[in-house]
Amino acid sequence: MLGTDKDDIVQDNKLFKTRKTDRVIKAITLLVLIFMWAFVIISYPTLPKKIATHFDFNGKADDFGSKNTIWLLPILASIVSIGFDLLIRFPIQKSYLNNTDTEIATLQYHSSIRLLRIIGLIIAMMFFYITYQVIIPDTSDSPKTDVWFIPILVVSLHAPTIYLAYRFSNKVRKKTKI
Repeated sequence: MLGTDKDDIVQDNKLFKTRKTDRVIKAITLLVLIFMWAFVIISYPTLPKKIATHFDFNGKADDFGSKNTIWLLPILASIVSIGFDLLIRFPIQKSYLNNTDTEIATLQYHSSIRLLRIIGLIIAMMFFYITYQVIIPDTSDSPKTDVWFIPILVVSLHAPTIYLAYRFSNKVRKKTKI
């Protein structure tokens, strides 16, 4: 069992060992980023000189810019992904290590890792979707982007937080009853 001292918690490898599910989510996120970069690299030579850079709420392109702006999407997605990875690598900065119960601290640690990985994957997928919508030419009068994109994005970013908070509270409740 871990001690209650913060240094003991940090030194115990069991607390900071990455779980298989988290490694799978990280690998999927990396694949999404690789596919996005490859898609942009392959598509760039055939892009028109001006591409859509903004879409209104109805999905119609309402601003245009140089085709060089397409590089912003994979760059931003990569920066966000690296930022999430850095945040995960420095757990000592997170408040769950102030918890005196090491079992709860471990649960908090793994829940926060899972949450950051899932949100990082959702953000990478969002950037890939936007990249796809900008690169693939619109051949119809239908909207360029899906009207449901924003509501789906909002729900998908909040759902993991709500689910993991619910799951965590149930585990803590069960632990404190024993």
